[in-house]
Amino acid sequence: MVRDGVLNGLIDRLSAQTGLGIAVFGMVGLNIQIVHWRAGKKALRTSANNGLAGGRQERLTDSAAGLLMLSTVQQPRRDGLIRRLNAEAPQERKFVFADVAGQVQRCRDEGHISGFAGFGSIADVTAMLLPHMPDGQPLAIGFVYEPSDQIDAAGLQRTLSEAVRRSVEEQSPAASVQPIFESASWQGALEVKHG
Repeated sequence: MVRDGVLNGLIDRLSAQTGLGIAVFGMVGLNIQIVHWRAGKKALRTSANNGLAGGRQERLTDSAAGLLMLSTVQQPRRDGLIRRLNAEAPQERKFVFADVAGQVQRCRDEGHISGFAGFGSIADVTAMLLPHMPDGQPLAIGFVYEPSDQIDAAGLQRTLSEAVRRSVEEQSPAASVQPIFESASWQGALEVKHG
């Protein structure tokens, strides 16, 4: 999806359709990173001077999208990572292991999440894993928005799922590319020329 430009088209489509901020997330060690950020029509309030931006990182357990990234890790390594994140967290960010492990398992079962966006903002995120990513290199895409009674997270999830599904279906596989010269006709052309 990244190499063929499908992801950029998906971001353009979702941004135009909703006007909300769109983020692509990746996992870097024990952190979640905003790989790509497209601001929405309304600016989001954050504690950072430059707001949300590509390249910003946060601990995996400090963002709902980070929990989604954790769900891609196989057991028992996943539980070990959650325990390590809790052990290394400052006192005010400690959590109950069973609660976080349960949230991560739900992400694994469902492939999506809605919850706190993190990154120093009051925003929420509705995100899903992108399909067909290489093992150990998951990516997720999500809407980032300030909480409001006018926002329907379930509706956003349906919109996101449908847009990703359509993008994957529309993606032309590399196998459909035809060679310029068919081997038999190429051989025949060589024989005629040299014959």
